[in-house]
Amino acid sequence: MSETILTHTERIIMEILWEKGEMSNTEIFSLIGEQHDWSRHMVKLYTRGLADKGLLGINQISERKMRFYPLISKEAYLANAASGFIRNNYSGLSHMVVGLINNEKVSKQEILELEEMLKNFEEND
Repeated sequence: MSETILTHTERIIMEILWEKGEMSNTEIFSLIGEQHDWSRHMVKLYTRGLADKGLLGINQISERKMRFYPLISKEAYLANAASGFIRNNYSGLSHMVVGLINNEKVSKQEILELEEMLKNFEEND
């Protein structure tokens, strides 16, 4: 998957589909449209856009009825987004971690957890 950044609205729609699975635009709108002051048309535009980006698949029920489902898992999206963030803002993961440690944004407990994860990774590699 190429690096895809979701807008706030796209992320809300994807979160719903990641949680609920396949849904129609009407179902998405009924679930959250009014609380976000969205129109039915807006939901339709965003689901179509997410499909065009290759993030949603379409199950064509009838000529006018479609159901959308995620083509990428939330975990895969988040991993890709994190990788893009690190690539665009740091010279790699190690530089990001050092930057966080130097700015005291990482606790000693978190460092110990990272060391344990790396040790387990090396043992299983």
